[in-house]
Amino acid sequence: LFIRKNLMEDLKGTFEKAAAEILANKEMNKKLPKATNEDIYSYYKQATVGDINIEKPGSEPGKTKWELWNKKKGISQEEAMKKYIELAKSVLPAEAVAKFAQCRQLSIQSNQSFKKK
Repeated sequence: LFIRKNLMEDLKGTFEKAAAEILANKEMNKKLPKATNEDIYSYYKQATVGDINIEKPGSEPGKTKWELWNKKKGISQEEAMKKYIELAKSVLPAEAVAKFAQCRQLSIQSNQSFKKK
């Protein structure tokens, strides 16, 4: 249970760093395909809130955003974080990925050595 909690905390920290890098790279976001930006948005919402919990708005842009998020319904927050991180790795420049990927790798290594003890 301790290791599971530790891994979840690490995943959340990595997710938050990945999200910060996505936000910091606004120019890159403008150049991404629409479908990629939609996935970034919907996985972020699913990861941070979980299944959609609001009524569908009647007007744009709320209606479209609601529909995108609703498509992720049923995906666990943990799985949505993992998908978001993988998506961030695929679109961000290498130096931005290094800021959160290295942290995740170090934590995985320390958890594996903890298990061996």
